[in-house]
Amino acid sequence: MVDSVSGSVVKAGDRTFVAGLGSGIDFTSLIQAAYDQKVARADRIEVKVDANQAKINAYDELRSLASALQTSVSGLTRSYDLLGQATNVFDDRTGAISYSGVGDPLSFIDVAVEPGADLSDYDIEVVNVGDTQKVLSDGANGTFADITSAAGKGSATFELGLVGGPTETISFDNNSSLQDIVNSINAVTATTNVSASIISLDGGASYQFVLEGTEAGADFQFVDTSGDDGFELLGITDAGDAYVNELQPATQSQITFEGIPITQNSNTYDSLIQGVEFTVKNETAGNTLNISIANDVALVREQIEDFIEAYNALRDFVIQNQQVSAAGTVAEGAELFSDSILEGLSREVQGLVGTNFTTAAGFETLRELGIEFDTANKLSIADATALDDALLNNFQSVRQLFETQSTIDNSELRIQANKSVTESLSFALDITHDGSGITSVSVGGDTSLFTIAGNTIKGAVGSIYEGLSLAYVGNTSTTVNVDIQAGFADLLNSKVDRYANSVTGSIIQESLRLEDRNGELNQEIDDIVTRAEKYRDAEIDRLARLEAQISQAQILIDQIKAIVNAGNDD
Repeated sequence: MVDSVSGSVVKAGDRTFVAGLGSGIDFTSLIQAAYDQKVARADRIEVKVDANQAKINAYDELRSLASALQTSVSGLTRSYDLLGQATNVFDDRTGAISYSGVGDPLSFIDVAVEPGADLSDYDIEVVNVGDTQKVLSDGANGTFADITSAAGKGSATFELGLVGGPTETISFDNNSSLQDIVNSINAVTATTNVSASIISLDGGASYQFVLEGTEAGADFQFVDTSGDDGFELLGITDAGDAYVNELQPATQSQITFEGIPITQNSNTYDSLIQGVEFTVKNETAGNTLNISIANDVALVREQIEDFIEAYNALRDFVIQNQQVSAAGTVAEGAELFSDSILEGLSREVQGLVGTNFTTAAGFETLRELGIEFDTANKLSIADATALDDALLNNFQSVRQLFETQSTIDNSELRIQANKSVTESLSFALDITHDGSGITSVSVGGDTSLFTIAGNTIKGAVGSIYEGLSLAYVGNTSTTVNVDIQAGFADLLNSKVDRYANSVTGSIIQESLRLEDRNGELNQEIDDIVTRAEKYRDAEIDRLARLEAQISQAQILIDQIKAIVNAGNDD
C-alpha cells in the first residue's frame, strides 16, 4: 500500500523511489488504486471474520447462561453413587431447638445435622456438662525463673496421656527450659489429648505452667519410665503422687435423652442419633431442650428461586437476539438472530417448563407450585403461598416433581449416572453373565441398545437409553425390571447439557467450527495481501523503469530544443 508522497519522492511500503519527474504522471494514485483493487476482497473477508467472531462471543455468553441454568438446578437433581449415599438439597436437614425454661436454647446446646438424618423430635435434659482435668505446677519445683533458660529441674522420662487413651513419651533434663518442656507436651497433644500453657501470677517475676486435658471426664495418666519422678520434679504432684494444685477435676458429661440417663466423657454426642451431632454447653437445671429435625425447606426454596433467576437471564438473552428494529432489520447486538442452536435450546427449555410430569405423590407441573409465566413470558413465583405450603406440607411431592424417581427390582443393578433426555423409561433388562463378566445385555431381545464395559452398562448413542449408565455387581445371568420417571430438574439438566457441555455440546462445537473457519479466512486474507504487495512491488519497479525512460527521452528533447534554439535569432 502506498503510504505517502513528499514532492516527487514516493514511499510505498518500505520502499522509496523517485516518480513523476519526467512524465508528470501521478504514479502514487495509480499504484494505490491498483493495490486497493487487489485487497478489496480481503476487506470483504475481514467483514466475515468480524461477524463470525461476534457470533463466537455470543455463543460464549449463551453457553455461560445455559451452564448457569444447569448449576441452578444441580441441587434439585437426583444424585447417584454405587453406595447410594449421594445427596441433594432435598436430603438437607435443619435442627430447630426449643427450651422449656428461660434463656436462649443455643446457650445450652449446639446441634449439627447431616443430610438424610431421620425426621424426628428428641427431648434432652443436660444434667451435667463434663469438665477436663486442669492442674497448675506449684511448689519449689513448679516455679521457673524465666521461660527460655535451662531450668535445672533434673532428668526424667515418662508416658503421658489420659486414662483409657493413648500415651506418648515426654523427656526433659537439667538443660531443658520451661518452653522446651511445654513444647514437648504440646507436640503430641493430638495423640495424648493433653496440652500445656505458660502463665505468670506475679507479673513476670516467675512462671508456672498449666496442664489440661482436652477431653472431659478423663484424668491424666502418667507413668515414669526412667530417671526421677517427672511430675514431682515439675511440681505437678507431691512425693505421695497427689496433685499439688488441681484447678479443676475431670467430670463426666451427663444427659437425660428421651428419659434415658446417659453418661460419657465427651460433651459431644455424635453416635446417639444417626446423622445428628450435638454438644452440651450448660446444665438445663431440670428443664428440657427439644431438638426437631426437619427438611431444610428454606434451602430448597432458595434453589427454586435460583432456577427462576437463571431461566429468566437466559430468556432475556433469547429475546435480545430475536429483536427486529422498527425498520424491519435485525436489531444491533442480535448476533444469533434466527440461529438454530439458540432457537433449539430456547424451545426445549421453555417447552419443558410447561410439561406435565408423572409423580406418585401428586404435583405434576410447576404451576401447581405457584410458578408461572408472566406477560413477558418469563418465570415468577406468582403464588408464594402455594409454594410455601407445598414445601411445608407436601415436601415429598415437590421432591418427586423435581427429582428423577426410579425403581429397580434387583439391588445388584444400580444407576451410576443418568443424563437421558427420555422422560419415562420402563424396561426389562436381560443380563447374560458367564461367572467372570457380563457377556451381553438386551431389551426385548435387542442387544444393540446398550454397550458393556466391565460391569458398566451404558445406553447406546442414538437410542432412547443414551445417557443412562448402570452398574451390575452380580455374577449370574438375570432379568432386571427398571422403571425411571425423569424429574423436571434432571430432565432440564440433561437437555441443556447437550447444548452447554464444554466438550460435546452443540454450542462449543459450533464455536470451534467458526474459529476454524476464521483461521481459514485469515489465511486467505494474508494470501491476498501478500499477492497484492508483490503486485505493488512489481508495479513500482515497472513504473520506475518507465519513468527513467521518459526522463531520458525528455533530456534528449531538451537537448534538441537547445540546439535548434541556439541558431534561432528569435
